[in-house]
Amino acid sequence: MSVVHSVHFEFAVNDELRATRQFDLMDRSDEEAEHSIEMQMPFIAKIMEGNPNLTIIPILVGSLTLPKQQAYGKIFANYLENPRNLFVISSDFCHWGELH
Repeated sequence: MSVVHSVHFEFAVNDELRATRQFDLMDRSDEEAEHSIEMQMPFIAKIMEGNPNLTIIPILVGSLTLPKQQAYGKIFANYLENPRNLFVISSDFCHWGELH
């Protein structure tokens, strides 16, 4: 739940993505320390206001090798082809550089 609006998460697509064996679940302690998706939620929730049928599939991506980039590109291509899907892509620049 966001301070702005309730949001709905799509678990069926999460299951599809996990079935590719290219995705893992985050440890609870890592998830609690992570804030990049959380920072986007008020904005996404505002857009979703009045659209109760919209759902969210949160995906957190770190540094990727070229083969991983290509694998994810193939996986997400199926979802990108559907005009009903919207991808919100953000970069967390406060975790960039040698220290991270």
